[in-house]
Amino acid sequence: YKTEEIPVTGLKASGVKAINLKNDTVVSGHLYSNDMEYLTVITKKNTGKRIKLNEFELTIKKSKFIGLLYKIDNEKDIKKILHDVKSMHPKAKHFPYAYILGSTAGKTDDKEPHNSAGMQIYNILNYNNLNSHLLIIVRYFGGTKLGASNLLRTYLEVAKNTVKKITN
Repeated sequence: YKTEEIPVTGLKASGVKAINLKNDTVVSGHLYSNDMEYLTVITKKNTGKRIKLNEFELTIKKSKFIGLLYKIDNEKDIKKILHDVKSMHPKAKHFPYAYILGSTAGKTDDKEPHNSAGMQIYNILNYNNLNSHLLIIVRYFGGTKLGASNLLRTYLEVAKNTVKKITN
């Protein structure tokens, strides 16, 4: 089957998609998608895993944070990406983000406490000179309020590690 049929999983996810091969066939390798968005790993044990390269995940007190970094060309890209991310994560509660696009920049806390998310995300983009980039952090609420200071530190950590993962 096609590599697109392999479910996308996080780096820490267990379980893989099985591949039926003949007994004397050995497959081991990796494949980048054309847009460099995914890494597909196929093992000697006839299993495969597809990993999204532009994201970083962190769980704090049962709240899951997923950082996503995108290259953007215009403001229409921002709207489309936000729509797509919200569609992929319908149970998430917050989608704070920041972007830098030429001389234009924007940020939002998306219903998190004031300046606990958007400003942290923007500062990481700015510090790393990531013009023409959008950084979104998806938050699944885990049932425990983290407080503004913990949120600030967590959003900062996720933003830093997302950028670090992608740019290193």
